Amino acid sequence: MKKTLTGKGVLFGLSFFLILLLSAFSTVSAAEVMIDIQANGKDDMIEVTDKDTVTITAMIDPGSHEGIDGDWWVGAIASDGYMGDPAGVYYYDLSTSTLLYDQSAGLGELTVTYQGELYNHVFGSFTVLTVTDLTPDSTYTFYFAIDTDDNGVLDDDASYDYVLVNVINSDDII
Repeated sequence: MKKTLTGKGVLFGLSFFLILLLSAFSTVSAAEVMIDIQANGKDDMIEVTDKDTVTITAMIDPGSHEGIDGDWWVGAIASDGYMGDPAGVYYYDLSTSTLLYDQSAGLGELTVTYQGELYNHVFGSFTVLTVTDLTPDSTYTFYFAIDTDDNGVLDDDASYDYVLVNVINSDDII
């Protein structure tokens, strides 16, 4: 059952596991796709309150792969869920511009965001998604991965990047 991203419950260990999974696939070289993902303009972990808006941006340099089709993977791992859904993996649904939670999905079943031509965004980043109402006292790992085979499977040539967002409770701020 698919629901919009809302709620409580992704473990830090799940974030770590996804990073290890993506690391196993990534063998980035000068000839491969280079990507960068940022949260509110930062590459490193950022801290926000549950009242703040988080804007996720990305940069793509497809190198020699420009113009060929590939899979684009965008999503988040939530340590304590998002807007009512449990902790887990969320994916960005391009058709609805929404982060979605799939209760039946496992790490080997990530849902692809877009399948199509790789193009160059090296001279400027673009907004991937903007999220609000993040669950207080939680951590989100936003990820962006691209592979060069548009088959809906996270392939071993995937290039990826991720950024961490730590959310503090605005009621705890003095």
